[in-house]
Amino acid sequence: MEGMTIAWRNLWRNRTRTLITLTTIAFCSATLILADGLTRGMMTDLESNATQLFTGEAQIHAQDYRKERSIHQTFEVNEAAVNELAGQGITVVPRLFGFGLVSNGPKSAGGSFWGIHPEKEVENFELASHVDKGRFITSTDESKIVVGKKLAKILNVGVGGELIVVVEAADGSIGAELYEIAGVLKSVADGVDRSAVLMNEADYRELFSLYGDQYHEVAANTKGELELEELAAALKASVPAHETKTWKELFPDLAEMMELSGSAIWLILGIFGLAAALGVSNTVVMSTYERMWEFGVLKAIGTKPMQIVSGVAREVALLAFIACVVGAAIGVAGSSYFATQGINIEAYAEGLTTEGVAFDPIIRADLNMVSALVGVGALWVLCLIAAFFPAFSASRMDPLEAMRKGQV
Repeated sequence: MEGMTIAWRNLWRNRTRTLITLTTIAFCSATLILADGLTRGMMTDLESNATQLFTGEAQIHAQDYRKERSIHQTFEVNEAAVNELAGQGITVVPRLFGFGLVSNGPKSAGGSFWGIHPEKEVENFELASHVDKGRFITSTDESKIVVGKKLAKILNVGVGGELIVVVEAADGSIGAELYEIAGVLKSVADGVDRSAVLMNEADYRELFSLYGDQYHEVAANTKGELELEELAAALKASVPAHETKTWKELFPDLAEMMELSGSAIWLILGIFGLAAALGVSNTVVMSTYERMWEFGVLKAIGTKPMQIVSGVAREVALLAFIACVVGAAIGVAGSSYFATQGINIEAYAEGLTTEGVAFDPIIRADLNMVSALVGVGALWVLCLIAAFFPAFSASRMDPLEAMRKGQV
């Protein structure tokens, strides 16, 4: 206890230098926690957009459907399998897909048509809440559609407008219908924004002459209740004849980028740790030079080198501890604020996507206290390590030489 009291007094022999060093370390620890929280928040939002908007945590398709996208590559959704999965907390939403032409007067574009169960989509996914204008469709709507944001812009059409749709039906005939736009989606993903046309299943089957209980895709979701490995195993056990892919397999680049984000946190720690360590090292070097006469006297009266090293280490440990606590408090407070309020970059990031997935323009922090404490603890250790070299140098000085230099 006496040693810590002496260390505390020594710190304030030069208030300006101590305050500068304390501020540097506090700034680094606060920034580290904020960077960690904001990075985690961005990755969490990306994962949520990749899975909870419409993709799901996993998908089931007929073999090779994703390669060819043929309207004839369908499979039957087994009601018994659906009930079995529901018992495990897995909800499944079947969908139909097709391609064709949509036009508004002289303007036309390629369309990707989705035949959906609107109520199931609303219950299990968040796409329905991402309607920018108008409303989402219901199962009772007839000849009403929801279109992607960029597609509506390309065709120069809005809510209440009408689009002519021409497709090649499953039986080889030409399907042509007129649909009214009920809603326009917000920016969701590149493919959806540019071409998506959502309609209820009954309208889809009528347009494409594809009747029965066959579907092109089943999206599975547990809303985070099951690990991906467990989910994939359960799906494969229920539908072994079909292709099952988790969202990480559907978006491999995005999954890899999210894994690399963990490494980015350590890189940030290294950068700010180096900055703090340099500040501490500079402080100890200057303090050692100013107290050279003092160290010389201590060695002359028999003080052991390790006692000098431990004395300097106590000073640095105390200074770094106070700074890290102050910085951690600021960082946690800042992360908590940004977790609720977020940082709005909508003016600069409208329509921005990452690996084809919409980037949320409201960046919110995701504070992880374990990660924050580990980061700040590592920063404190780096500061302590940085102090040892100049402390060892001081402890090895010749007493007479130290006193002579200290009087200069």
